[in-house]
Amino acid sequence: MAESYNLTIPHPYQILFMLTQVAFMILASTGYILLRKECICENLQRDIERRKRVEDSLRKSEELHRLLVENAGDVIWAMDPSGRFTYVSKSVEKIRGYTAAEVLQQSFEETLAPASQEIARRELNMRLEEVRKGRRFSPYIGELEQTCKDGSTVWTEVVTSGIYNEKEEFVAILGISRDITERRLIEEALRKANRQLTLLSGITRHDILNQVTALGMYLAIIREDMKDPSMTTFLEKVQSITNTIQAQIAFTRVYQDIGSQEPQWHDLEAVIRKLEIPGAVTMDVNVKGIEIFSDPMFEKVFFALLDNSIRHGDHVTQITVSSIESEKDLKVIWEDNGIGIQPGEKRNIFKRGVGKNTGLGLFLVSEILALTGIAIRENGEPGRGARFEMLVPKGAWRRAGTATQ
Repeated sequence: MAESYNLTIPHPYQILFMLTQVAFMILASTGYILLRKECICENLQRDIERRKRVEDSLRKSEELHRLLVENAGDVIWAMDPSGRFTYVSKSVEKIRGYTAAEVLQQSFEETLAPASQEIARRELNMRLEEVRKGRRFSPYIGELEQTCKDGSTVWTEVVTSGIYNEKEEFVAILGISRDITERRLIEEALRKANRQLTLLSGITRHDILNQVTALGMYLAIIREDMKDPSMTTFLEKVQSITNTIQAQIAFTRVYQDIGSQEPQWHDLEAVIRKLEIPGAVTMDVNVKGIEIFSDPMFEKVFFALLDNSIRHGDHVTQITVSSIESEKDLKVIWEDNGIGIQPGEKRNIFKRGVGKNTGLGLFLVSEILALTGIAIRENGEPGRGARFEMLVPKGAWRRAGTATQ
């Protein structure tokens, strides 16, 4: 009778261990490798220690970033595309009185005053529409009035950008809100002070002009009754001084208006089309669709450039306005075919008092443009005409229809 055997099937891990032992024995017997159990343990221990160091480093990095975010003066927040907050830093309580947990239960409309709700909704919808069309989420920078727990409001500067996952899919909005209430109070105080100074200077200027006008009338009477021809020269000098005083007072009126209002976007072609070009002059304008961010007195820049070409160009018959776009800036070029400007005069033509008449035209041009970082220079060739180049920095110009805020 055949003998029977009770076979116990080893556990799979036991089989794997036995196969590993056989493999070690084969490799050792062939001389390829000599391993000991101590080496394996040491390698495993090193791997474990290395992993623990990486995990500790990551944990410390996360703790540091969380510490920075939670203790920042600005409020850092994240919002999903539907307008629900997914994260708000603790600093929100210092600004609005609400805890971070309370804000997480609010929609973004609930955090804003009525007027700012309309602005925020419009800006958000516009950017989400861009995303739906396959474009990137456009950054936003603006001032919004937020509500506080005690019923008051606080003005904040809000900066937002899009968050994308590893597949470059738009998933959320990252925002930073900064309390600017104190800054706005200071700005309002400065505006009030400026209005008072403007009123005072306007009254003073009016009174002086009245006196100068009276002086001119008396000079005219004296000139009519003057019997001594030798005195005529002196009267002419007095009249010249009077005219200079009038021109300088008129300049103060124009100059005080520069920077008194916030800059705005100007359609460059529309501004130039307002110029009254003499019949003997042909103007070629190639700046369609360009908008420039500048002082409300931006139009006076081109009135002054036209006046300069006509007055000093001697025989100008052609004026060309064009533009050249680069990665750094936009170059707006005003050229005429007059006599041009001599090399020794180029550096000084934008200084006050330099020129053949009042010397204020090009000085005002440079002052108006400088308010929004626009530089101007003249680099034409004497005898071939003047060439004024306005260098508009990135951010101070755009193509029509591409507004982002």
